[in-house]
Amino acid sequence: MTMTQRARAATVQHLSTAIRYRCLSDIEAAAWLGVSQEKIEALHHGDYEAFSSEELDALCQTPEPPESMPVSLQLVQWERLEPRSEWNGGRITNVDVLTLEEAAQMASKHAWQEITIADFLRAAGRGEITLHAIVHRTAQVRAHDGRVFCNAGQENQNIVPAGCIVILPLTACQHLANIGHASWRTFDGFKDADGAKWRYAKGILLDGEPDFQTVPADCRVTGYNARALADAFEVPAQPQDEAPKHDYAMLATPEQLIAAFGKATGMDTAWFRSLKDRPKLQAACEIAGKKGKGGYPPLFRVIDVLRYLMVPRRDAAALPEGTAWRLLEQWFPDVYARYSVGDTRDD
Repeated sequence: MTMTQRARAATVQHLSTAIRYRCLSDIEAAAWLGVSQEKIEALHHGDYEAFSSEELDALCQTPEPPESMPVSLQLVQWERLEPRSEWNGGRITNVDVLTLEEAAQMASKHAWQEITIADFLRAAGRGEITLHAIVHRTAQVRAHDGRVFCNAGQENQNIVPAGCIVILPLTACQHLANIGHASWRTFDGFKDADGAKWRYAKGILLDGEPDFQTVPADCRVTGYNARALADAFEVPAQPQDEAPKHDYAMLATPEQLIAAFGKATGMDTAWFRSLKDRPKLQAACEIAGKKGKGGYPPLFRVIDVLRYLMVPRRDAAALPEGTAWRLLEQWFPDVYARYSVGDTRDD
């Protein structure tokens, strides 16, 4: 049964729309449908007379084109960082979007050491964390194989609108870390092949679109990535077969701790007689005491004791941050000097 002229015209229009929907070039469309480029041009012009009913019926039965393998693949060399500990850097969730300045401040507070914007940029440049950025103009994009890259079937298909926050490609992150700005036009994707993970340019700006321009002030990170980088700064545990090296300037006896924090927290000798009831305080003990002749008191890591006191407990409220830092600076100046980057008090 042959098609009517009206049916052939509608089929030609349908095929032309299918080509545009997939963002295929004439060459790619010809390879997909198995016809000449002249036939593709006829589809675009609505020339149904260039096709027989049998040809159009066969074209409509053509299976979906397979996704092509990217031309260039780069081996992912660095594993993604992941959060490993309870977060103490501030009230955020994994999906909150932070400026680099906010992220650096919170990460420093969590890690009790300085973590800078440059640390975030370098980690992103290695691919250890994901870095986002605000784009300041609307642009058209395409997928690497001519398919739809984003917003399929919508009015804004393959359009990146001004003001949206996108994931930066690795090369842009490297440029930001090295020279402080980035000019870029691709969007990264990932593939698993040969037992490894590979990075490739999944999307690209259309020809004629100028490059996106990004500086650190445009960049954003999620709370998840801020937590992950902060935990990466944690001092690694010593091998079990290696004798521990104690930094006695960072340690204090129960008597010294009570003198410093007792009045503000109610800490007394009873706390240290029943450490099993206070597991976090017990975990802060670096050197167990020894009773009897030649004995000596236990030594606790002052900074871990302070962290314990700054968190609400069942039997007491949290020690206010300002009070905690003031007492630390007054009673343990060496400890304060090492961790003062976390001091949130105004100068």
